[in-house]
Amino acid sequence: MDAGHYLCDFIYFCSLAEAKRTANPYERRRNSQVLFLHCPPVNQPLSTEKVTEAIQQIIVWVSKLFADSACVVVTAFISPYLVDRALARDLHVKSGIPFVEVFVDAPLHVVEARDPKGLYKKARTGEIKDFTGVSAPYEAPEDPEIHIKTDEMDIIESVRIITEYLLANNYIS
Repeated sequence: MDAGHYLCDFIYFCSLAEAKRTANPYERRRNSQVLFLHCPPVNQPLSTEKVTEAIQQIIVWVSKLFADSACVVVTAFISPYLVDRALARDLHVKSGIPFVEVFVDAPLHVVEARDPKGLYKKARTGEIKDFTGVSAPYEAPEDPEIHIKTDEMDIIESVRIITEYLLANNYIS
């Protein structure tokens, strides 16, 4: 493992839309850049094939490219399928890049109430097809490193939990 990969280089937030994904550019023990990757077009209603293609091409490979360049990559995508998140994990781990999955969790009724654009309502009426969590599946992570329940804790508590995990695993100091 080279000097560019001795700390956590990839933090992968995943959730339903409006689960209030948050990320904090954590201070590092080495001189590196933090890249926050969030691509609104990837978080729009797309077919299963388009979601998988977008995740594989945009999130996984671009993130790995930046992590290989000693950047800390923080992503926030809906990323509804276990297989896509497993691909991201496998690609990074096989390359010696640490991977932290953060499941930002909230019940569907909570994310619907938080929806400022009315997308869930449009999905419920059929105006939007294949909407994650309504008419398309969301496969919750089975064993994320960090599980944040945004309906049970505020942002301060969420950041504390993430920070404690990163400290305990020597990803930050």
